[in-house]
Amino acid sequence: MPDFNPKSLVERVYDAFNERDADALDDLLSSDFVDFTAGPKQKPGAAGIKEVWAWFWKKHPGVKIRVDEILAEGNKVAAWVALYVQEGDSEINIG
Repeated sequence: MPDFNPKSLVERVYDAFNERDADALDDLLSSDFVDFTAGPKQKPGAAGIKEVWAWFWKKHPGVKIRVDEILAEGNKVAAWVALYVQEGDSEINIG
């Protein structure tokens, strides 16, 4: 079994968002994944994340996640990211 790389996993999740590949979450998230930022009506696990992503993609068709920095130590990862939409030469932050 290859070594687990949490930083690489987080990068792959952001890449999946930017590539509009919600199905990638089935391979990237464990079956017992818990979203601690979930809304009260959000489904648990990957299904809930997929719904949130679909909402963002519908509401903001050009939305992307820009990763400014990822720090990792052991199995802990912290990422500084921004949601943005490209308009001409400008990035408009939306979250």
